[in-house]
Amino acid sequence: MCDETEEHFPWEDVRASQADLKLQKIHSERPDLPDARCCPQCGAAPPDLHWIYFRSPPETWELLCGREGWLALCERCHRQVHFALTAMN
Repeated sequence: MCDETEEHFPWEDVRASQADLKLQKIHSERPDLPDARCCPQCGAAPPDLHWIYFRSPPETWELLCGREGWLALCERCHRQVHFALTAMN
C-alpha cells in the first residue's frame, strides 16, 4: 500500500493531466532526467515507469501555487515516484 504522504499531487489531478491528450502531445518527448528515482516499493527503474506531463488545475495557477513538469508513475504499485518541475508560479 502506498504511503499517501509521499504522493506529489491528488490522483484526480494526475488522471486529468494524463487524459489531456493535447497536453501529452505537446510534451511527447521526455527529456533525460538523470536524477529520476526508482520506485521505492517494487524497484522499477525510471525507464520502466509510466511518464506523463503533469499540469496542476487552473485554480492552482490563479492562487499562485501552480506546478507543471514530468511525473513518473509506477502503475504496478499505484505510486507517484518522481516529479521533475519545469514551471511554477
